[in-house]
Amino acid sequence: VAYAAAAACPPFSIPWPQTNGSTTCQPAAQASDEALSWLRANAPPYDLENADTLFGAPGGVDGLEFGVAAVAANLTLDARAEHAWAAAVPQDVFNDYVLPYACANEPR
Repeated sequence: VAYAAAAACPPFSIPWPQTNGSTTCQPAAQASDEALSWLRANAPPYDLENADTLFGAPGGVDGLEFGVAAVAANLTLDARAEHAWAAAVPQDVFNDYVLPYACANEPR
């Protein structure tokens, strides 16, 4: 399978494919905020019992002021920005299959 290299995005930005074949570059901070909002909105109810650990709390929980999900989300966005082939993955597929911090049957 051959992947078309995405148009280069400037530093600190995340590439997203558009339906017309072009690529949009989103500021990384905005992409991170949107990713965390998506994760929180789509988190299973039993994970929300640990929302402070997952998504952070003022002063931090267990030394993670921004939460475990923020660390994972930022790593996935970094990988997306680093690898040209990843820019071809649509945002809905990325959100559903790459971004999640755990699989449904993974113990946590």
